[in-house]
Amino acid sequence: MKANVSAIGLALLLSATAAHAGTGVSARVGTLGLGVDVTQSLLPMVNARLGFSYFTFSYSTTTDGIDYDYDLNLGSGQLLLDYHPIPLMGFRLSGGTLINGNNLDMAANLPDIEIPIGDETYTASEVGTLTGDIDLNTFAPYLGIGWGNAASSRISINTDLGVVFQGSPSVTLHSVNGTLSDTQQFKDALEQERQSIEDDLDVYKYYPVFSIGIGVKFTLF
Repeated sequence: MKANVSAIGLALLLSATAAHAGTGVSARVGTLGLGVDVTQSLLPMVNARLGFSYFTFSYSTTTDGIDYDYDLNLGSGQLLLDYHPIPLMGFRLSGGTLINGNNLDMAANLPDIEIPIGDETYTASEVGTLTGDIDLNTFAPYLGIGWGNAASSRISINTDLGVVFQGSPSVTLHSVNGTLSDTQQFKDALEQERQSIEDDLDVYKYYPVFSIGIGVKFTLF
């Protein structure tokens, strides 16, 4: 008798989950930028999620004693699996990977006074034009939690809270048109400066993710 009750309960649970399954499309905003997700039910309590995010932002700050203008370029694809441990409830555990196109472009604003590069100081004419790039791992694992199921609810509010393990940022620096740009001593100082910036940015190998959005379900069967 107990076995029959358990079997009936399981059958009702699976049928209820299947009845709510479908495909959902969500729009969201968060620390990865503006994004769109497509969520597809695969199994009871398991969804696949394909997303894309994009945003650009410019700002200025001082790094290692030099004023830089930064252009932040956010662009990534997300391939995730969502596990809903409580059927028909929104709470989920998420994991997967980001195809990570996020990067930073940097250009120095060099004053007419002495400029600290490595352990040396130089003038603006000696340095010339100083620019750089900050890149991250192309494939970055993601783990997080969230709420909402765009493949189950006709209208859903969806949130995500997690971490992208994107690795330590890789920095390149370029100096051109300076009177000392091609000298070995200056190149050595520039390499020391590059390594110092990389060390300062090492904390960003863990990128926090928070997003909120709204989804709409489309039943395909």
